[in-house]
Amino acid sequence: MKNFILKDENAVYHECGYSCDNAIFLSLAGRKFFLTDARYSIEACELCKDTEVIEVERNLIKDARLFLRKAGVAELSYNPYDFSAGEWEALSKGLGIRFKARANFSQISRIVKTEDEIKILKQAAQLGAERFDEFAAFVRSSGEGMSEEELFFHAELIFKKKGELALSFSPIVAINENAAKAHALPSKNRLRHGDLLLLDAGVKFNRYCSDRTRTACFNENFNFGKEQNFKNAKRQEIYEIVKEAQALAIAAVMPGQKCARDRRGG
Repeated sequence: MKNFILKDENAVYHECGYSCDNAIFLSLAGRKFFLTDARYSIEACELCKDTEVIEVERNLIKDARLFLRKAGVAELSYNPYDFSAGEWEALSKGLGIRFKARANFSQISRIVKTEDEIKILKQAAQLGAERFDEFAAFVRSSGEGMSEEELFFHAELIFKKKGELALSFSPIVAINENAAKAHALPSKNRLRHGDLLLLDAGVKFNRYCSDRTRTACFNENFNFGKEQNFKNAKRQEIYEIVKEAQALAIAAVMPGQKCARDRRGG
C-alpha cells in the first residue's frame, strides 16, 4: 500500500515502534511520519524507527490536514474505524484527496505472526504463568480472611512485578458466586477455607498480552494448576467437563479451521 494513515495505537506501534494516545501516523510514498504534540514528541524522537517526528502546534487533526495538503497527496488509504465521524470530517472534508476506506487493514496484515512475534507471545504467556504461581503462594500464606478488594490490590502488585511488566487488563479476582460474572468487580466478600477463587489476569510483554483464567479451591494446597481436586463431587464434575472442552478446542485448532460452526446448513 503506497499511502496510508493510521491512528490506532497498536497499528501505529507496529509501524514505527512507538505510539501514544494523541498521534497520527502517515506513510507517504515510502516515507514515514509521526505527528504528535509536545507531551510526546521527545520520547517519539527517541523511539520511533525510520520515522520523521512532526510536533503539532495546535490541534492534531487540523495540523495533520495541513500536512497532507502541503504534501500534495493524491490518494490515501485509511481504516474507517480509526477515527470518529467528527474527526474524519474535520480531517478530510474538501481536501481534494481520494480516500480509500480499507476496514482494519493493519489488523488484517498482522493476523499471521512472525517467528519473533510467536517467541514474544510465548514469553508473555510464561511470565503470566509465573505471576499466577506467585499470587497462589501469596494467597496460601496470607489470603485467608482477605476481601476480594484486598486480593485484587495484591494481584495487581504481583502481576506488575515491581514495575517490570504492564497488565494486559485489570485482574479479575472473584470468590464463589461472584466468579459467575464474566467481568466481576471486586467486592467486600472475604476468602474462607473451602471457597472457590477465580483469577483472570495477564501481563503485557513488549506490547503483546497474555491472558489466563483459572479457578481453584482455597485450602492448604491452594494452587492454580489444571489438576484440581474438589471435595464436592458436583464441582469436580463441572470442572472436568470444562477442562475436557478446553482440551478438545485446543486439539481442533489448525490452519484454516473456523472458530465457530457454520450454521447455514441448519
